[in-house]
Amino acid sequence: MLFSKYVRLILVVLVLAASLVVIVEDLREEYTWIIPLNTPRHVSSWYSKSTVTIALVDLESEKRSLIVYSGVVGDIIVDECSTCYAVIVASGLNFYVALFTTILTVLTVLVVYSEKKLKPLVIVLLFALFITAISTLYLYIKAGESIGYDVKEYLSEPVKLENLTLTLIPIGDRRILAFNYMLRDNITKLSLVSVKIQNYEYEKAFILVNSSGQITLVQDKITLYVDSRELEVIVLSQEKNLNSTLEYYKLEFTPQQTHSQLYFTITLILVLLHSTTITVKSLKRILKEHREIRV
Repeated sequence: MLFSKYVRLILVVLVLAASLVVIVEDLREEYTWIIPLNTPRHVSSWYSKSTVTIALVDLESEKRSLIVYSGVVGDIIVDECSTCYAVIVASGLNFYVALFTTILTVLTVLVVYSEKKLKPLVIVLLFALFITAISTLYLYIKAGESIGYDVKEYLSEPVKLENLTLTLIPIGDRRILAFNYMLRDNITKLSLVSVKIQNYEYEKAFILVNSSGQITLVQDKITLYVDSRELEVIVLSQEKNLNSTLEYYKLEFTPQQTHSQLYFTITLILVLLHSTTITVKSLKRILKEHREIRV
């Protein structure tokens, strides 16, 4: 009897220690996700952290805005922004981790103390489910680091717009004779491109952007998303020499590979399996014995 008491105590201590490790690891984990905003994006669908900070970075206006969510954060949708990208920092407690860990711990401790005799098979099955679920939950926590996009930054050297070339520029079905500087970039991945003329002289120059036949004409700057196409940037001027420089800046977004949804689903299945097999069976047996005693 004394041996059984110590065995139960050791099992409970191990369960609580494993659960505490997962909770502490989750609290220490702070995620930073970078996402393009060429389309509305979902944030925190699979990771409901207690604090979510969203920074919107606008390349065209060179401004940043912060939005902070606290408490039980559900699904957040960030609107599309043709000149912006978002940096998301998620920190604090993940409510999914807290919920799953609490359920697993309570159910396991309940079985340990509800069984009159701890059969080896019950112990093995119980802890196999518990350890597998906790391990998968740990992998789920770590998989959150791989959400979002890898970002590569490209910044060209400033191009002095002096001694421009006089040529015929094809624009649609027309050709325009003008002094110009031309820049081409074969873009293979989703990119946020910013083109600016520094020290812009009003109405002396224009920027023409040709993105696979889609032509845009602006004055001193333009920011746009381009996905897998050739981009042509042309500076048009009526004068040969301009006291200005051209800057070309590009952020290239590559989606990261993550298994967070898979780990989340496996953990959920294991929690349900745990609660509908061993625990339910033990509770039914306890209730049955309780009725027999009353009779």
